[in-house]
Amino acid sequence: MNVFISYSAAVDQILALRLQTLASTYGLTVYVPPAHTRQNTTSVLGSDVQNAIRTCDMFLAVVTNTPTTATFQEVAFARGLNKLIIPIVAQTVDRNFLQSFPQVFVLDPQNPAAIEQQIVNYLMQSQTAQANRNALVALSVVAIGLLLFSETR
Repeated sequence: MNVFISYSAAVDQILALRLQTLASTYGLTVYVPPAHTRQNTTSVLGSDVQNAIRTCDMFLAVVTNTPTTATFQEVAFARGLNKLIIPIVAQTVDRNFLQSFPQVFVLDPQNPAAIEQQIVNYLMQSQTAQANRNALVALSVVAIGLLLFSETR
């Protein structure tokens, strides 16, 4: 199963790369865009990023602060391809960004189990095979844990 991880700022690439490493233990292949794609406000999606989105089975958007131009472009491209998108965001993320998704998973540090259950329910409604669903839930739980860790620092 191929997963694309979009992230907000270059500093969040660390979180995305940790997810990439941990996802490999679940047999997932994960693409994380290079940090330089987060630095230009007028960037255009490169062919490598477009190809990674085209071939992904699931698009995970992990956004802890203000989304970058690249994040918006990646999400729009994935949406245009009808990809399964799971946005996991911190409570401080701009509400305008959140409105662009039919389903958003907002991390509440006081109740992290709630977001996990929401993701499980969402994946149960999707046309995702059981084995893939289990791997996606595991990856999402790891993302939640890493987000919690980053918020407590």
